[in-house]
Parts: sequence; structure tokens; C-alpha cells
Amino acid sequence: MMIGAAAVALFIIGGGYFAYSHFMGSKDEPAQQEEVSTSSATQASNNPAQAETGDAKSLTTAAISDLKSAGTAGQGIDKLNQAIDKGGKESVEALYTLAQLYGRVYKDKDVLANVENLLPKDTKKAHELNEKAVALDATYYPSLYELGCDYMAGDARGAVERDIDKAKQYFTSGVEYARQAGDVGFTERFEIRITSLE
Repeated sequence: MMIGAAAVALFIIGGGYFAYSHFMGSKDEPAQQEEVSTSSATQASNNPAQAETGDAKSLTTAAISDLKSAGTAGQGIDKLNQAIDKGGKESVEALYTLAQLYGRVYKDKDVLANVENLLPKDTKKAHELNEKAVALDATYYPSLYELGCDYMAGDARGAVERDIDKAKQYFTSGVEYARQAGDVGFTERFEIRITSLE
């Protein structure tokens, strides 16, 4: 009888400890955090495209931040390439950003100085990257604008032969997408180019 009572007491104490540790967690790994991470993992496995989307976008954001420092610019270029490798529409910003660097038309001149010795100037490569961006997302107007500029400039940019008809096509489709997005700056840039070709 005494043995039975001792066994019941141990069972109750053990069960109480299990319940406490399960709901309260340990100092090293709280159960609540474990449940959250398991839930996140389940969501990611149910929707792998969503996980990749976040990855490509976060890699691009981190890359742009890294490019602002000469010490981390190389890591920024690596992250852009990793985001591009993810594929899909989520990689278009990485394609466009890398194209801007190769073409030496990136808006931040300090960033261009940081990548000067890391990437050679290559306007043909820039053109190809913008074509890939538009192939993935035909509405991505920043790349449409650059492609139009390539065809408008021709030899001056060195990417492609001059073709005014193609330039007009890129500018007229791009301006519509920029308007739909409410991007006043790009809309004005498109309109200036279109007017100059008329």
C-alpha cells in the first residue's frame, strides 16, 4: 500500500513537472517560442512560394543596405545574386538593382563608388538583366524605362543598336504601369522621353 501511494505521488509530481515545463518552458528554450516557430515552419511548408517571396525581398533589402558601405558592398552584390536565384516576380527588384550597378546609372553615386572595383561596367549585361526582370513581370516599369532608354540611346549607351520604335513601345507601356502605381516621378520621366521622341 505504501509502495502504491509512493508511486501515485511520483506520478503526480512527475506529471506536474511535465505540465509546468511544457507550458512554461525551460530557461534555454521556452515552449511558447517553440510553438510559434513550429507554427511558422508549418505555414512555410504549406506555402513554400510565400517563404521564397519573403527571402527574395529580404535579401534585396539587405543587399541595398550593404551596398551603402564600401566594406559590405561585395556582400550586397552576393545577396542580389542570391535574390535573383530565387526566381519569380519577387526577384525583379534585385535584377533591376544589379542592372543599375552594371550600367552605372544607380541613383546613389556613393554606392557606385563602392562597387567600382567589384563590378565592371557592362551595359549589355545591364540590358539583359532588365530584360529578365520584364520577362518575369511585364508591369515592372523601372526596367521598362531602362530598356526604352537603351533603345533610344543606341551606341551612346552601348547596350543595343538604336531603335526608336522599340524605345516608344517600352516607354508607352511603362508609363501606363507607372500611372497605375501612382508613381509620379517615373510617370514624368516616361512622359519626357515620349515627348522627346515625337
